[in-house]
Amino acid sequence: MYEVGGSGVGVKGEVRGERGEYEVGVSGGVVKGVALGAGEGECRRREKGMRVKYEGGVGGGSLRVEGSVGKDGGYEGVVEAQGIGAGALGVL
Repeated sequence: MYEVGGSGVGVKGEVRGERGEYEVGVSGGVVKGVALGAGEGECRRREKGMRVKYEGGVGGGSLRVEGSVGKDGGYEGVVEAQGIGAGALGVL
């Protein structure tokens, strides 16, 4: 189990895996006033960065992310959001 906290952030869940391949479960939380529901994701180390995938509840709706994060930090992929209020997204 993990718990991440800080200014405006509180998230709980668990991480499973080793050697660059991890599954992440979020049981809930709040990030900058936006509620997080249950979600599942995975991270897989690749030669040029990390392959990432996540599906879960955010701000009363749902969020799906699938793509890659390069060694320099840039993201390339798909982000789909449904039923999330624009006000909820505006506070991130």
